[in-house]
Amino acid sequence: MKRSYAKLSPIPKEAVQFNLGFWQDRLAKNRAAMPKLLAALREHGVLDNFKYVKDPRMGRRGPRFTDSDLYKWLEGACYALPDPVLEPLVEEVCSLIAGAQGEDGYLNTYFIHERAHQRFSDLEHGHELYCAGHLIEAAIAHKHATGKEELFQVAVRFADYLVSQFGPGKIEKADGHPEVELALVKLYRETGEEKYLNLARFFLERLDFRNQQEIVGHAVRAAYYASGLADLYLETGDADFLAAAKRFWQNMVEEKIYLTGGLGGRVRSESVGRPFELPLEGAYAETCAAIGNIFWNSRMLAITCQGKYADLLERVLYNGFLAGVSLSGDKYFYENPLAYNGKPYYDPWHEFENRCLYQRKLWHDCTCCPPNVQRFLASLGNYFYSTSPEGLWVHLYDNSELNWQIDGVPVQLVQTGSYPWDGKLSIQLKLPKLHEFSLFLRLPGWAENYTLLVDGEKYEAELRDGYLEIRNNWQDNKVELNLDVPVVLMEANPRAAETRSSTALMRDPVVYCIEQADNPNIPILEAKLDSAGEFVLERI
Repeated sequence: MKRSYAKLSPIPKEAVQFNLGFWQDRLAKNRAAMPKLLAALREHGVLDNFKYVKDPRMGRRGPRFTDSDLYKWLEGACYALPDPVLEPLVEEVCSLIAGAQGEDGYLNTYFIHERAHQRFSDLEHGHELYCAGHLIEAAIAHKHATGKEELFQVAVRFADYLVSQFGPGKIEKADGHPEVELALVKLYRETGEEKYLNLARFFLERLDFRNQQEIVGHAVRAAYYASGLADLYLETGDADFLAAAKRFWQNMVEEKIYLTGGLGGRVRSESVGRPFELPLEGAYAETCAAIGNIFWNSRMLAITCQGKYADLLERVLYNGFLAGVSLSGDKYFYENPLAYNGKPYYDPWHEFENRCLYQRKLWHDCTCCPPNVQRFLASLGNYFYSTSPEGLWVHLYDNSELNWQIDGVPVQLVQTGSYPWDGKLSIQLKLPKLHEFSLFLRLPGWAENYTLLVDGEKYEAELRDGYLEIRNNWQDNKVELNLDVPVVLMEANPRAAETRSSTALMRDPVVYCIEQADNPNIPILEAKLDSAGEFVLERI
């Protein structure tokens, strides 16, 4: 279903193929890591919890929200289909989930048996609706990937149960962790049933967004909350939802975000703190919060066509998010501090003691991030391109091939280059016949200078909110965008007390780090950058 208030229409990942470049290998490793993560979920009892619903003698393991970890894994695996290794695993998981649904449509492995009377009694911390949201999103992904309806009908029955339980004159509360709102909007787009959109709206109204002036609270929840506000605007056109999403975004970028795009400065409460409360070693910046930030910015981009949202999306993607996954693709950070001295730190989720070391791991006691990383990476193609009535939009750069249609005319677009390592980009367009439309290329905010060529000739493009518009009658044409890629010293805002006088190195969208392993003869935490411009580390 078309989002009626979107200026940009999404192009699905199925139309995008990644070629040898920055992302292809990372996506392949992500796909290869999916069976390994499912095995870890199995080992820690997450799959058996769904059998526990029918056989309480089995017992239940893990936190109350572990159902969502399996749902996120399933969504990511569905995005990665077809795949001969994943296909039987996906169907096994779908069968387990379907078998655990109650006759009334309810499905949760925690609030059953002796806890059945606690259903919807702790919406602030219970994560019931959060889990339901991830089930709905996984079911939609499964339907699209396989054409099968069984799991989708499970999700519909659960959603219908929620509609019967929540609303005016019923339970008039919202879940403490926004997510179900995003899922209900997706379900509305899938079915056209307004009851799901109305329920999403009801939940967001309970959060009193109209009177909230700044982004606050748990970092992941805040990003999902703002994404939900943007989704409601996309479907309803209610200006209050958009005003709140813009207001929170502006507050975030001015006062409450790390240079990496990381969100959340308080590790103990996992929350966004006071203005400019952005410690380096105490940074929370959960990987899931980075993913939520990408969700939020992608929706704001669809609403506005403004490059600032794509710029932040890209910065989060290459830094705040990508730091959360290992180069091997199978180990993950929960928190992402910007500095670390190698000593134990406070971890509220550690099973045995509240002191441990920062390290990427396959399994965390709160393992929300690994499956979230997997489902996001598997959907990465969704974020590269969009269309509008005017033409085709390119938001992100990497070696890739797009096959789509503009006004019913097939268009093949092939990107080549070495982005982000250099700024030389080549785009080849091929159409079966001449067709006029605009090609919009994002000019990153960090690019100081650029040259633009169309078929070898310099082209003077109009710059529209961060996008270069190239109007042409296309058939077989080559576009070259050469971006000047400066190395920039970024100085911390002096109001951020813990980073005052600190600097960071950026080149294009990448924030660079200095590691002790690469500098064995220099104590990193006792060093400074020489301001003369040679970027030499000196002992203080």
